[in-house]
Amino acid sequence: MFKFRNDVVIRFNLLVIFLFTIMGIIIIGKAAIIMFIERDDWNKIKEKNIKHNVPIEAHRGNILADDGSLIVSTLPRYRMLFDFEYINPHDEKDERTINAKRDSVWSEHLVELCAGLNEILPGTSAEELEKRFRTGLTPNKRGKKRGGYQPYRGSISYSQFRKIKELPIINLGKKYSGCYTQEIIERKNILGSTGNSTFGIVRNAEIDGKKIEEVNGIEKKYNEFLKGEPGSGTKAKMRGKYILREDKQPKNGYDVQTTLNTQMLDICHNALERVLREKHLAAGWAILMETKSGDIKAIVNLSRKEKGNGKIEYIDTIGNIKYNQTANHALCDLNEPGSIFKTVALTAILADKKLTTKDSVIAYPSMVYNFSGHRVSDEMYRDNGTGKYSMTDAMMYSSNISMVQFIKRAYSKNPKEYTNTLQRFGLTDNYNITDNEATPYLTLPGTERWNGYSLNSMSFGYAVGMTAINMVTFYNTIANGGKQMKPRLVKAIVDNDDIIEEYPTEVINEQLFPKEVADTITGMLTEVVNGLSIDKFNSWRKGKRDGTGKAAHSEMMTIAGKTGTAKAY
Repeated sequence: MFKFRNDVVIRFNLLVIFLFTIMGIIIIGKAAIIMFIERDDWNKIKEKNIKHNVPIEAHRGNILADDGSLIVSTLPRYRMLFDFEYINPHDEKDERTINAKRDSVWSEHLVELCAGLNEILPGTSAEELEKRFRTGLTPNKRGKKRGGYQPYRGSISYSQFRKIKELPIINLGKKYSGCYTQEIIERKNILGSTGNSTFGIVRNAEIDGKKIEEVNGIEKKYNEFLKGEPGSGTKAKMRGKYILREDKQPKNGYDVQTTLNTQMLDICHNALERVLREKHLAAGWAILMETKSGDIKAIVNLSRKEKGNGKIEYIDTIGNIKYNQTANHALCDLNEPGSIFKTVALTAILADKKLTTKDSVIAYPSMVYNFSGHRVSDEMYRDNGTGKYSMTDAMMYSSNISMVQFIKRAYSKNPKEYTNTLQRFGLTDNYNITDNEATPYLTLPGTERWNGYSLNSMSFGYAVGMTAINMVTFYNTIANGGKQMKPRLVKAIVDNDDIIEEYPTEVINEQLFPKEVADTITGMLTEVVNGLSIDKFNSWRKGKRDGTGKAAHSEMMTIAGKTGTAKAY
């Protein structure tokens, strides 16, 4: 009996060993087939479900004001989409249960949801939202409800997104609400459009059929610091969804701290817009520079845009540079500056010691005179009883005829001396402050542009092409007593509290021209604004404020300045 039992056990063990051996052979064989015969097929499946080196975008750095406060940042926005029908191909019972629950909550809380959305997103009425939702909830002819439907067609901010998540239906989660979101990364200027032409843009664009990333302004000039370094990851498909595993962490971009002051930007924007509206002008710019440092505290470029309803708006986002919708007129446009260049001409004459303030020229009451067949005219004339104009008179009344006489007397024998002085003044320099900055030019003796009228024209601001920043920098040098500062727009590249790279103030020339010359010119510019008439033959005019810049007079402070017209190319 015992022998029989032992035989059975032995046979059973042998059977088990045999079965396991067969199974092992099958497994090894299957593994061998997978490894050697089906290897390529399985690798294809693997590659289909696993994506390597998936780029992970870095967070772009911010653009900051002079005090470190935020101006331009990358902010997430969201688009709400709804799938009004739940689909589970693996479990029909679950699909029916969830859809029944959805129908119930949507029927019970739809009005409440729309009222809540209207409070958070006031641009669309609750009634209109309800109508759109019901459109999405209504089955089509095949009995199917909409998927990927967008009842609210705008994008929403992160703060709005957080509030919306607490609303009825949506607070039940994606499974029961069918609500999911698409994240949209936007570059946002907290000042609206103010300063956009200077800050620049980062956006995807299509030019001549090619997709490119369009970058300009500060965004382009300091792109290497702002953009950061992208990371990478592996995307694997699990349970029908892709999950991204981070392999290399992205390095966020550094911040760019500018010299701009947000309050001053706002003041300059409003003041410029008011003047443009009053005068019905197409475009204008304003630059505010700190005298001692050369720091640009505000720079605004406004252009007129006709709206469909007949109204006009002035925005800091359009210009005449191809493919650049944020043209910076103050830095990128060349203009014949007109009469504001008279200040340059008289400064050169005094700095080169060609004439003194005691010299005078003939004042022409006719306001028109031909110099070698070239007609020169004035806009105004004041009779001071002497028949002559001093340099101060020429500046105060913006006399073109007087300026031609002064410039011919000083430089007609050697006009190159005049243009050399202008070049020494930095009037052909490109400061490379931002992207696309234009390079000014002068008409030079001996070149094709030079003719018998060039010297005359250059005395009152024609036959030259200047940028606004060059003219502002020159006037700033006068205000600074002859010390020439390089204009500065960016102070530093920063990473939280750490300074990565600093751009200190820079002196171009400790004394571009003598302080006495700067003080003399400042006195002339003061007379343009505050000067009184000395007309001895019109008693009603005598003693009245009479300079071309009298509109800028203020009782609170002494103002120096120069009026002028300009021609843009």
